[in-house]
Amino acid sequence: MTNEELLQQFVTLARNAVGDNLESVVLYGSTVRGDAQAPYSDLNLLCVVRSATRAELEKMASLVHWWSQGQGQRSPLIFTADELRRSADVFAIELLDMQRAHRVLYGAEIIAGIPVPMNLHRVQVEHELRTLIQKLRQHYLHGPAEEASLRTVLAKSLSSVVTLLRHTLIAMDRDAAIERQDLLHQVHRHLGVNVHALQAVLELRKTPSAKGNVGSLYGNYLEVLEHICDQLDRVLPKKEWQRVGA
Repeated sequence: MTNEELLQQFVTLARNAVGDNLESVVLYGSTVRGDAQAPYSDLNLLCVVRSATRAELEKMASLVHWWSQGQGQRSPLIFTADELRRSADVFAIELLDMQRAHRVLYGAEIIAGIPVPMNLHRVQVEHELRTLIQKLRQHYLHGPAEEASLRTVLAKSLSSVVTLLRHTLIAMDRDAAIERQDLLHQVHRHLGVNVHALQAVLELRKTPSAKGNVGSLYGNYLEVLEHICDQLDRVLPKKEWQRVGA
């Protein structure tokens, strides 16, 4: 079954399951942008419903089980339209990504006109970067000599890193390329960051069996992300508050 057939089957099953409560089904992310990479990329779906009560969610349970367990896809996001509008301040990255790359599979166009507060977007970018750095450090502490595990962590983390690189540039009011090599060139040009480690992880993801010192690459990868955080704070300092003694 092709992705398009799978998506249409999801829409049909969703309409049958919840009827008039289903307001919109939206495909977003890498498949729409055109940079999906198997086996790491999913078909990302947003379902906008008129009511998200327990009873309404129960109607969707078998559909979501089929989608996630049977088809190996990420479970769809479930929002009411009002929730989605009121979440733009805390899900700024996610909503901007949806707005820039989405396709309405069924129902109304809801997300395109929602305003996103860019000052809070900038804060979320740094928060997500620093959270990712902490997770990578923890993974390393649990198995610094386990190269296979470290390779897997590096490969799986790349999608999140690419998203955060794109949004770092967006926060700085720069254009952000879709093609990953072009994006890395932009990061190097605008942030002055050596992106060799990022390029190496990109190659590692394409060829998981490639030889090399994984521990050293892991350390360099972390250093690049730390440098990007520092540059974001330097180039675009948070204006809403000041550190004590600043």
